[in-house]
Amino acid sequence: MRRRPKQDRNAKELIQAMRALGWYWLDLSGLGGGCPDGAAVRGGRIVFCEIKPRETPKRLTPAQVKLQAALKAKSVTVELLTCVEDLQVLGRNASGRYDDGGR
Repeated sequence: MRRRPKQDRNAKELIQAMRALGWYWLDLSGLGGGCPDGAAVRGGRIVFCEIKPRETPKRLTPAQVKLQAALKAKSVTVELLTCVEDLQVLGRNASGRYDDGGR
C-alpha cells in the first residue's frame, strides 16, 4: 500500500486560494519521479505548480530538477509557489492550451 505523500504546510492555503480564484487543482503529488505537486487548470490553460515552504523555496529534489529541465526543453515551465501572492503568476503563465484543431 502506497503512503500518502507529504504535503508542505502551506499547500492547503494555496490550493484553497487557487480554487477561490476559479482554478481547478489537479493533485499530482502522489506520482513521484520529480512530478510537480499539481496542475492548476482554468479557461483551457494548464499551469504546472511546485509548492514549497517559504523558508526553503529553492530546495528541489534531484528528480524534480531533472524533470523540470526536461519540461523546460519543451517550453513548459513549472511555477514555484510559496505564498498566496505567488498565485499572480498563474494568470500570466500557462504551460499549454488544449486545442483539438476544430475536431
